[in-house]
Amino acid sequence: MMLWSHFLHQKRFRNELAQVLPHDPGSPNASVPTDIALGFVGGVLCGADKLFRVAWLQSDPAVADELGIEAVPSQSTLGRLARLHGWAVGKLPPRKEVYTLDLAP
Repeated sequence: MMLWSHFLHQKRFRNELAQVLPHDPGSPNASVPTDIALGFVGGVLCGADKLFRVAWLQSDPAVADELGIEAVPSQSTLGRLARLHGWAVGKLPPRKEVYTLDLAP
């Protein structure tokens, strides 16, 4: 986790997320969208394959510290990522082939 966190920091991943994520908090206590996304990515990097397993990492403060976020988001917060996912996929141009995520520099 430490290696991936350092990699994401070097690539200024938080800044990239802040530029592309919509920010429309409905509450003054709402989590910052970049923290939610980083918490999700951190959960995946820790091996979580379901949202509730990502949220389970809330009990480990080292994960949030390593990612530089206030806290790993709850399952209900992570469930709202479906709307974000739909928005992001809608921005992709249509293709016959599949899309892949490449983290190369």
